[in-house]
Amino acid sequence: MALQQHHLLSDVTVRGFVAGATNILFRQQRHLTDAIIDVDEASVQIQDPELRKVLSLTTADLRFADYLVKHVTENRDDVFLDGTGWEGGDEWIRSQFVIYLHSLLSSALQEDNERLLADYGAAFVTAWKITHNYRVWFSNKHPAMVAVTPGHPFQGQYSVADVKLRLSHSVQNSERGKKIGNAMMTTSRSVVQTGKVVGQSVGGALTSAKSAMSSWFSTLAQPSGVTTPADPPAEVKP
Repeated sequence: MALQQHHLLSDVTVRGFVAGATNILFRQQRHLTDAIIDVDEASVQIQDPELRKVLSLTTADLRFADYLVKHVTENRDDVFLDGTGWEGGDEWIRSQFVIYLHSLLSSALQEDNERLLADYGAAFVTAWKITHNYRVWFSNKHPAMVAVTPGHPFQGQYSVADVKLRLSHSVQNSERGKKIGNAMMTTSRSVVQTGKVVGQSVGGALTSAKSAMSSWFSTLAQPSGVTTPADPPAEVKP
């Protein structure tokens, strides 16, 4: 999208949009966007603090995200398609989100669905139900939804792995966590650089000391000199 077209994004008839741009000036138009995805930095910037709370991931969502990341980053052979790249590929990722969204829609149609929808985030579901998107979808019949199993695809009891996921997510995405992470990286680099300098001087001293100790031990290991008595004088006969 060209910068000259940014006025189209503020058109009152536009309910939502996804626009791709390379001009950094689009970042300054914060009033036009709810979120900015930076492809180079692999980051998602959500402008509104309240919207960030609504979109916060539940434990089940974190499991889903972790499942996707592992399949994308790990090299594995698909037992069905034998290395054609189905698992972790673009189409595979799309199919996982289709399952996720169908399960959400099926859960919304169930009676007493608060427990089923809790895994999607109560704040998110509440905000979604007052949107134009939900009103249009809910006003129509969807008989095929009967075949979709309601409930989050990654629902289940909490475990230690869930705690690790939550801590990792908090550190990577919160402002405080990012500051701590950057501080730890800076400190580690400083320690490594300082260690190299100190290691060179200390290492030289240790090498000299080791050489001296080896020489001393080798001296102790040698047997002390033994004086061999001289042969007795030959007997002189008269």
